[in-house]
Amino acid sequence: MKRFSLYFLFVFTLLSCGGPDNQFRLKGEFTHLQQGEFFLYSPDGGIDRIDTIKIVGGEFEYTTPLTTPATFYLLYPNYSEHVIFAQGGDVIRVSGDARSLSTTRITGSEDNDTFTKFRLEHLGKPQTEWLEEATKFIRQNPTSRISTYLFMKHFLQGEGADNQIERSELYNLLCQSQPDNKLLIIWRQEIENRNKIAVGKKFPQFELVMRDSSVVNVSDYKGKYLLLTFWAGWNSNSTSLLFHTRRLRRQTNKELAAISYSLDVNPRLLASAERSDTVDWPNYCDFRGWNNTHLSTLGIRDIPYSVLVDTAQVVVAEGDNFEKDILPHIKQIFNLK
Repeated sequence: MKRFSLYFLFVFTLLSCGGPDNQFRLKGEFTHLQQGEFFLYSPDGGIDRIDTIKIVGGEFEYTTPLTTPATFYLLYPNYSEHVIFAQGGDVIRVSGDARSLSTTRITGSEDNDTFTKFRLEHLGKPQTEWLEEATKFIRQNPTSRISTYLFMKHFLQGEGADNQIERSELYNLLCQSQPDNKLLIIWRQEIENRNKIAVGKKFPQFELVMRDSSVVNVSDYKGKYLLLTFWAGWNSNSTSLLFHTRRLRRQTNKELAAISYSLDVNPRLLASAERSDTVDWPNYCDFRGWNNTHLSTLGIRDIPYSVLVDTAQVVVAEGDNFEKDILPHIKQIFNLK
């Protein structure tokens, strides 16, 4: 009888701590939120879709088949998100306050416990400190999935993306430590392309087939200063690039050439933006958003983004802050006030 009781207790403990090895479970509770919905997606194959998670009575539960480790992102209605490290058999718990999503705790496995502690310890600190701590963590834990996430967050998307030397060193360290990591393999081409647009280098040559079937080649603008802008009507931070381009072309009597590249997917939204800013220069759009080989070839990873090319097709300036990174150079070149 005693042996049976111990066996029952052992089985019960296993069932309460985890699920079947081929399933991933996510359980959550939020205060100050009775009902609503979140979204869940995975960039590395955990699921091949975006799933909707319903919140009822402040709680939710989600289950999906999972046979290999994967990274999930829980996306909130305000477009903030949390990363979740998952594998089959995990039961991960999410607990937080809807009024302060940044303090949400994600627990239930070593990776999630560790990253929650790391995130909360540095909550509210300046980005420069986050970057330092992320770098330190990656160097000390190169085999960790957390390190892969931190590299993506800070060295592919964040401030560390501008530090090419450190980015390359950390990337090589991760590749050596995680030779079978598919994300790292996918990122290689993007990282190599990052160096293609840099001040002092020739701008990569490419051609664009416009919506009226005409063809625009960057090489056609040799002998002129050329402003290239990457934007979208759905991105409020980038729509001002059309205004800046139109005004500068007028101020320079159109001596400043321009090509804009829209990532819009809605033709009506694009047409409205072009009418509002009287776009009379080439504005490319294939309505495929980010799913375009030009963007990956050029290494464009975010918008707004602008590049200024000189008469010899050499990059003079580039960056995501037009007024800081681009405008001063144009004013100096064309002697504008």
